[in-house]
Amino acid sequence: MTKINFSKPIVRDFDGDMSKKWHIYYREWNPMLGRMETIRDYAGLHRIKDLERRHEAAAEKCKDIHGRLQRKWCSFSGEQVESNLAYFPQRKIFKSYVSANSVEAVASEYLKNVKMTESMRPEFVSKIRQFSAWLKLKRLNDKQIAFIDNATVITFFQFLIDELELSGNTIKKYRQTLLSLWDYAFEKRYVIANVITNIPTCNRINDTAAKPIRKDDLKKMWEVIERDPQLELACKLELFCLLRPGREIRFLKVGMIDFTASVIHLPADIVKNTNPNRKRSKTVTVPDQLLTEMIEKYHLNSYPKDFYVCGKFGVPGLEHLGKNTLRTRFRNIREFLKLPEWYKLYSFKHTGVVALMEMNFHPNEIAQQAGWSSTYMMDVYTRGREVTANKNIQKNFNFL
Repeated sequence: MTKINFSKPIVRDFDGDMSKKWHIYYREWNPMLGRMETIRDYAGLHRIKDLERRHEAAAEKCKDIHGRLQRKWCSFSGEQVESNLAYFPQRKIFKSYVSANSVEAVASEYLKNVKMTESMRPEFVSKIRQFSAWLKLKRLNDKQIAFIDNATVITFFQFLIDELELSGNTIKKYRQTLLSLWDYAFEKRYVIANVITNIPTCNRINDTAAKPIRKDDLKKMWEVIERDPQLELACKLELFCLLRPGREIRFLKVGMIDFTASVIHLPADIVKNTNPNRKRSKTVTVPDQLLTEMIEKYHLNSYPKDFYVCGKFGVPGLEHLGKNTLRTRFRNIREFLKLPEWYKLYSFKHTGVVALMEMNFHPNEIAQQAGWSSTYMMDVYTRGREVTANKNIQKNFNFL
């Protein structure tokens, strides 16, 4: 930890002149400006009219300040500012306040002033939350960002690698997040150097990608999922229309479904596009089986066109579901059935792609339904696919 330089606090009592404003005088290193600064803490001493009591109060205050400085407390970090990294920031009751110029405070300022894509922002916030939580465990969360040195950062990354066992790619993302934050802090003169250097490397590969669901597991899963009609519909939109649960299903509106032409038109602003400069809309086919259920079972055609298909209260409505609502409901079912963790909500899209391949649909038809620009994505989506038995060997290789 960087050492805080300071002079020993003294009481300025003006030779006992009660008409003067007594104060505690000391000098302390200001990491933001990179220099020593004079501090006069008046501590309300002038309000004490008795000479003896004022001397006692001044001595006590001087001792308190000296003790805090020895414990590496910083006079420049006492101010509290609002953090927009707290959970539920849109609700005033959940407002959170942190020390000014702390890591979380600077990160909050960064979020306000730096433009980020909608996909980058949640990732930045989640990683800063993890770093802030670790700093809190080390009792460093109230320290100014200037006091977080390279040794502290390296210890944090060792924690990510050794205790959380994160993958190499995730470690790189953490490094990039903190590097961006420290670059901003350096530019704003909150720090005098970027300490995100000599980060430990990690080559671990954690295969946590969603995988297609085996037929026997899918049958077990479906018996429970069908008790939740909204989740059931979302899973079918993935399975039959190969829609993505993150944005394409959450932001899907009734008016985007053409019940006559059996297609769904998704505008470019909710479709995942790998190239942000070439945003494209997407049109997928709705198989007859699902279209019939949309009309006869879910009655989607009877709702206003501006209603979200997956509304906030279990039925189509003006408010869409939160980002993790469907994922949480699916995870609860998976855990209840004690199924593998590699089954994720996204697995239904993978399962749909594999099913189309096994039915010998043309790769171009599959790519169009999935919204891919080329068929090479089929290899990515079918990674971890259950291997199909070779029928010739299965039937004709008799031995012993």
